Amino acid sequence: GDFYPHTTDTGPEDAQRSFRRAVGAGLMVMSRFPIIDRHFERFGVAAWTSADLFADKGALRVVLDVEGHNIEVVNLHLQAGDYPKVRAEQLSVVERLAETAHLLVGDFNLDGREHLDFLVRFSDFYDAHIGSDVTSSDVWRDKRARLLDYVFSNKKLVGTCAQVLRGVYLSDHSPIMFRM
Repeated sequence: GDFYPHTTDTGPEDAQRSFRRAVGAGLMVMSRFPIIDRHFERFGVAAWTSADLFADKGALRVVLDVEGHNIEVVNLHLQAGDYPKVRAEQLSVVERLAETAHLLVGDFNLDGREHLDFLVRFSDFYDAHIGSDVTSSDVWRDKRARLLDYVFSNKKLVGTCAQVLRGVYLSDHSPIMFRM
């Protein structure tokens, strides 16, 4: 509401999904700063044996006007489950968008070794969770509560994950606040 007056989601692109994609991307960006541009790009690949096959997953790129500076944010939701090869292929779309991005945010579904591989592949970015108290944003935590939602910041943009906004139920994960 008042604290995040600027919001956008996948919008018109989501309405154009194919009949096989019963569920939209579910991506949203909420900001204190004006959103001056947005673009949604579909991944075009999903694991055939998972429920994600029916989701129109992709990456939502927004440009924020932060006190006269354009800050580019890419919000994404990668393939869930034990499908690292599918996530790697989806990241090729993200790689193109990341060339000009300042922040990569979202549900990465990376676990263990994949997280390290990501940091090597996207070496211009750092994990903004380091040094923060954010350990999990998963609302439906099970016995293996783990960090699946990340904020990766371009090394030119200094900031940290300030907190998980508990009690905000827009999905199965609580939003993470990034502060510059």
